[in-house]
Amino acid sequence: MKAFFAKNGVVLVFALALVLIFAFGGMYSRYMTDQVEVHAEEEAKREEEALERAMALELMETMFPLGDDVTRRELTPLEIDYLIPGKSSEYFQPQVEKSFTVYAGTEPIGVIYIVVSHGNKPGLKLAYGIDFATDSILGISVIEHSETDTASYFQKLDETYYAQFSGLSFDTAVLAIDSVAGATYSSRGIEIATIFVREQYASDYDFEIPVVIVNLNQVDYNLDPATFADHPFVADVTYGTEAKSIECYLALDFTFSGVKTGVDDLTDDEKLEIKNQAAGSGLSTLSYFGSWDQNTRTLVMHAKGYVTRYTIDVTFVLNAELDAIESYSVLSHESYDSEYNSAEYATPGYSGPGVPYVESMMISQYRDGDTVDSIAGASQKTGPAIRSLLDLFDLFLDSLNGGE
Repeated sequence: MKAFFAKNGVVLVFALALVLIFAFGGMYSRYMTDQVEVHAEEEAKREEEALERAMALELMETMFPLGDDVTRRELTPLEIDYLIPGKSSEYFQPQVEKSFTVYAGTEPIGVIYIVVSHGNKPGLKLAYGIDFATDSILGISVIEHSETDTASYFQKLDETYYAQFSGLSFDTAVLAIDSVAGATYSSRGIEIATIFVREQYASDYDFEIPVVIVNLNQVDYNLDPATFADHPFVADVTYGTEAKSIECYLALDFTFSGVKTGVDDLTDDEKLEIKNQAAGSGLSTLSYFGSWDQNTRTLVMHAKGYVTRYTIDVTFVLNAELDAIESYSVLSHESYDSEYNSAEYATPGYSGPGVPYVESMMISQYRDGDTVDSIAGASQKTGPAIRSLLDLFDLFLDSLNGGE
C-alpha cells in the first residue's frame, strides 16, 4: 500500500484537487446564479417601485395642488359585494390595489387610492384623491380599462362627466353621481368604485358615513298600462326613524318619479338612496313599455340594443284571449356586423340575413313555444335586449290574466 501511494501519490493528490475544484466550482456557480437571480429580482422590484412612485407623484400633482411628496401606505382591504352592472345575479368585489399618503411638507393632507372596479367589463382601474381637511374627492383619474373605447360608448364619459367628482363630499348620506346614457354600465362601475372608496376611507381614517334610513322592501316592473310608459318600475319602501311606508314610481334609471300610494315627504337623500338600492336589484333596464291599446289589443315595447341612438321598437297584437301573439312587427336600426361582431366576442361572426332578422327570429321562437336562441354576431347586445323584452312581455301577459 505504501509502495502504491509512493508511486501514485502525485496522481491521487491531483485527482483529489480536481474533485474539490469541480465540487466547489459547482457550488460557486450555483451561488453566483442565485445571486444573479436575486439581483435581477431586486432590480425589477426597484424599477417597479420607481414606476409606481412616478405614477403617484403625477397623480399628486394633478389632484393635490399643495402636495409635496407621497409615500406608499399599507391598508386592510375591505370585502364588499356589488352587483355587476347589467347583471341580475352576478356579483364582484372592488379591490383597492394601492394606496398612498400625500404630504405638504411633513404634514399628511390626503390619500390616493387605486381601485379596480367592474364596468361593462372587468378591469376598470381608477385613482381617487381624497382631502383630509374636507373629507371630499379632489380628483379622479382613469388609470386603465377594457371598456368599449369608442365615441358611442366609453368616450362619452368626458370632462363634463368627471367634473362632478371634483369636490364631491363624503359627508353626505347618499353620493349623487350622474350616469351617461350609452355608457350606463361604465358609469355604474365608476359609481360603485366611488361608493366603495368611501367605505375604505371610512375604515382607514375612522370617518363616519352619514346614515339615511331607507328600506327597499320590493321593487318590480310596473305593469299598469295607465302609468308604465312614464314610470317603468314601482317600489315598496319604508323610510325614516318612524318607518313610514310609501309605494313610489321609478324612472328607467331608477330615479324617483312619483308617488303611487302614500305621502311624498321623502328627502332628496332618501330618494337617492331608493335609486341606489333599486339599481342594485338586478331588474333589467334594457326593455320597457311604450303603450297599450285595449281596443285593438296592441302593445308597443322598446329595447336598448347595440345602436344607442335608437331603440328596437316592437309592436305586438294579441289574440282575443290575451294569452298569445296574433301578429307583430319590428322596427330596428341594429347592426350585426359592427365592432362586437369579431373574434373577441363571437366566433364565427354573423353571416345571416339583414336587420331585423335576429329580432324577428327570437320573437317567432317565443311565439311558437320554442327555445329562444342567441345568434353569434348578435349575442352581445341585440340578443340580450330582445330576451329582456320577451321576459317583460311575458310578465305583461300574466298581468292580463291571459298567460299561464
